[in-house]
Amino acid sequence: MTMKAAYPSDVSPAHPHVDLELPDTWVVRPHANAVIAAHDPAGSPNSPTTVFVTMARVASTISLDEAVASAHKAIRRKYRDSQLQRVHAGTVDGKEARFAVLSISGNDLPIAVFHSEASVLVPTSTPEMNYVVQVLCKCSAKAAPDQAPIFADIIASLKIS
Repeated sequence: MTMKAAYPSDVSPAHPHVDLELPDTWVVRPHANAVIAAHDPAGSPNSPTTVFVTMARVASTISLDEAVASAHKAIRRKYRDSQLQRVHAGTVDGKEARFAVLSISGNDLPIAVFHSEASVLVPTSTPEMNYVVQVLCKCSAKAAPDQAPIFADIIASLKIS
């Protein structure tokens, strides 16, 4: 006798559907690790202006704060000179979210990077797991004053179902 396992299923729920609004001049492109990847072709070639949407399944015992702290720790391990500027709680599309701003720099980066993100906890039909959806917005630190309001609009447009 055999048992059939499938995805999606009650035990392994599908990723949530996400969409967001981008400026008309941006280009959406395929990306191996992001469900949405886009860039502003007018951005700096040394530090392109980008938006990535990623998803990760986490055990329901992991809080959103723990998931966000783990991601920031990984960034700081890779880029030792990086600094978490601020994190605050809020909601996106009616779901619990954390908003963060980081400055990322390091020897392998040609210029300092401004990193703005929103991390959203998305419950699933399976009580043992949730999804964390992240919108990761990056540009050169020099472009941050101009790009930060655009990034805020992109993050605010996120819809998750």
